[in-house]
Amino acid sequence: MRDRSGQSRLEEEEDDLRDLEYVLALAGTGHFGAAATQCCVTQPTLSTQIARLEAELGVQIFERATGRVLVTARGSAVVAQAGVVLDEVRHLRETARAAADFLIGRLTLGSFQRPAPICWPMSFRCSGKRHPRLKVYIREEMTSSLLERLRHAHIDAAILSRPIEDGSIQSEPIYIEPFVAALPMEHCLARQEMVEVDELAGEKILLLQEGHCMKRQTQAICRRIRGSPDETFEVSGIESLRQMVSGGIGCTLMPYLSTLGSFAAAVPVAYRHFRTKPPTRIMVLAWRHHFPFATALRELARMLRRELPGQIREG
Repeated sequence: MRDRSGQSRLEEEEDDLRDLEYVLALAGTGHFGAAATQCCVTQPTLSTQIARLEAELGVQIFERATGRVLVTARGSAVVAQAGVVLDEVRHLRETARAAADFLIGRLTLGSFQRPAPICWPMSFRCSGKRHPRLKVYIREEMTSSLLERLRHAHIDAAILSRPIEDGSIQSEPIYIEPFVAALPMEHCLARQEMVEVDELAGEKILLLQEGHCMKRQTQAICRRIRGSPDETFEVSGIESLRQMVSGGIGCTLMPYLSTLGSFAAAVPVAYRHFRTKPPTRIMVLAWRHHFPFATALRELARMLRRELPGQIREG
């Protein structure tokens, strides 16, 4: 049992909310060890607190079995309501924070691997001058993971590409980024200064794995040129994709920003712009629909636009 002697009412309520977080983590993972790791506590602490909560509620929420944990029929209602309570508490806290200037303090932003190394340093030189008390933390993950973290308020906002098929997410355009052809240095098209999209028809087009927005975009471009993306060659990131192109395994399309900087220069790949009607993607700053700082995030998107390289048109 948790000793609540000497605790304030607020501290007791924080403990209760933490217990609900334990419940959701265990329901989601089905394993005490994994849930404890997710909640950054020891397994005995999590197990003890869940048992205490079950005793207080008079409901067995979980069925303990060898090697797994199951939610009981009666416990499923408790788990569902725990999610509702924690969502409402997060919303309440976000609303309370709106009384202060959002561009002061910690801002957690998500981005996939590109354009973070190029975009963020340039952009936050500007925001650092305008908002010196703003501390920006960047989290780089695949698009699918960023959307999940955004939905659950684990990050404040994220740079993503359209379309975003989620009505709970709002966004502000930042820029329109062209794709370029990435070719092995010895490829016949590499002899040209620029290429046409249709010239890639029939080429082996390499893809990123599921969870990357760029896979869907590359597939759409392949359908446009009536080529067939090679589904057997899928890699986890831009740098692996670059290495495969350099090794002559195939061709691909890359966003323009991913061709800049020291990482791109270190790998011998021929990048060629498209002569007419280059494929593009719209990059946006995205946040939750009920996020109380939409005005500040729109201002942030405008700052990002102003700091982008001249080769990229504004969105």
